[in-house]
Amino acid sequence: MILNKRVLRFLAGLRYPTLHVWVNYENIESIRLWYNNVPPGGSAKCHLGPLKALPLRKSRLSRPSLSIGSKTLTFPVDLETTSYLEFNTLDDCKIYDTRGELIGQVRPEGEVPLLDAGDNTIRFSHEGAQDVKPRVRVTTITRGDPL
Repeated sequence: MILNKRVLRFLAGLRYPTLHVWVNYENIESIRLWYNNVPPGGSAKCHLGPLKALPLRKSRLSRPSLSIGSKTLTFPVDLETTSYLEFNTLDDCKIYDTRGELIGQVRPEGEVPLLDAGDNTIRFSHEGAQDVKPRVRVTTITRGDPL
């Protein structure tokens, strides 16, 4: 279901592409630092303090939602740390676990926000996770003719 050919596809969750919760921290032997944009013959300095491999703290986001303008789309679901959801249409919204395996589907509430020509502000909100400051990655993908 594409509305006015300007529907957004949302990916929201607590997923970190370089994080794996099944890491055995005792097996980590080294860490590498890469520098970008250092000109040929140039130099860079890096000062590091103690590095610690800390286990991920589990948390939960309840009812994540995205808004553009006056329209808000709410996902009536709890997202656990490292899980994520993919929204394609109101009838195609899936939740995945940390390994990318399908957990289930959800029917979003509200109206699908559409982009207007020009700048648009996308707002993300959620309930829960008061005990931690969660990091959320939201990816939007536009479909249809350019505005």
